[in-house]
Amino acid sequence: MSVIYVIGAPEISPGRVKIGVTGGDPYARMKDLQTGSPVRLELLHQEPGGREVERALHQVFTRYRLHREWFEFGELDPVAELRAAMGSSAVSDAQPAWTTDPDPERALRMEVWLSVMRLGPRLNVRTMANRLGIHEGKAHVLVQEARRDRERITRRLTSVRGGG
Repeated sequence: MSVIYVIGAPEISPGRVKIGVTGGDPYARMKDLQTGSPVRLELLHQEPGGREVERALHQVFTRYRLHREWFEFGELDPVAELRAAMGSSAVSDAQPAWTTDPDPERALRMEVWLSVMRLGPRLNVRTMANRLGIHEGKAHVLVQEARRDRERITRRLTSVRGGG
């Protein structure tokens, strides 16, 4: 599952942060960023969300943008601002519906399954991963499972129709 993260150096510049998304461990992403940073970085916040949510957040925070994914909130608390934005329709509308389900893993599998049933071989795994805000490897596994289900259903329907 993809994660929206906020990384910054609160001891040096409390309002300056990077808002990004990763399909992996946000601590590993912070470690990657730390390599090129002269100051100690901290993971300030993380929550589920994909590329669409990240884009929506970047759009909401355009006035604070320094460069690409780096923002300067000045005296404002960037984490509080992000939490408030996550509740706004501009961002919540970008959040895939499966993430708000009480059983998000089941809902995610169902979303992939329905897409495979509807699109069949036309389904693009990378597009699916980006739309759902999940890692491409996970999307590939879920799509393969759903395609196997689709083949089983098709074979069964064919045998029922042929035998009827």
